[in-house]
Amino acid sequence: RVTFKSGNWAEGVEGPFDLILCNPPYIESDASLDPQVVDHEPHQALFAGPDGLDDYRLLAPQIARLLARDGVALIEIGHQQAESVSAMFSAQGLKVQVRRDLAGRDRCLIVRY
Repeated sequence: RVTFKSGNWAEGVEGPFDLILCNPPYIESDASLDPQVVDHEPHQALFAGPDGLDDYRLLAPQIARLLARDGVALIEIGHQQAESVSAMFSAQGLKVQVRRDLAGRDRCLIVRY
């Protein structure tokens, strides 16, 4: 079963969930991007504050609240954000593993209880 809802991250959402997939914006607000990206993607889908971490600060406690005890959350990150974002989820009592993309860059967090 799948239900799609439009909203502000997990606001009004109740869990628990066995699987959470998340691709939040993670680019610093003053970063310069290729025009093919910035001219075609909504800015709120790309930029997340001065350090690119604003949405992770919201998501870490929400995902901790929503994730089932035997569930997993897969969260995309910027390739230089593994340490800082992992710390946010670890502070919520979650275990974090980092996975790399095909270019060998940190790209995804696997989050569990």
